[in-house]
Amino acid sequence: MRKVQIALQMLLGLMFLTFGTNKFFGFLTMPQMNESATNFMMSLGSSGYMFPTIGIIEILCGLSLLTNRFVTLSLLLLAPITFNILGFHLALDQGGLIMSVIITLIHIYLIYDRKDRYTPLIKN
Repeated sequence: MRKVQIALQMLLGLMFLTFGTNKFFGFLTMPQMNESATNFMMSLGSSGYMFPTIGIIEILCGLSLLTNRFVTLSLLLLAPITFNILGFHLALDQGGLIMSVIITLIHIYLIYDRKDRYTPLIKN
């Protein structure tokens, strides 16, 4: 089971490193989106800070997952990004829904695998 956890951690790390780097260098083409999704993405882009901030977090956390350092913290920092990716595809652009569900399930599995490390955060 440990091999599965490591493989999923590496996969998630590689995905976030790739997509985070893409926010700065644009080597992946954006798929065609409907008008609502395009407007949302344009709004985020026009803020000037949102995509660079998300990109930096994705790159640093992706590297962290790949090097197996600060994994618990990285999964925590990536959680809002992961669930916003899922929410975006559920609400605005169903074209990437399958991939966003896969990313979310991997993320949930990795957090669940470390649930004992998160319990101090929610203890009263």
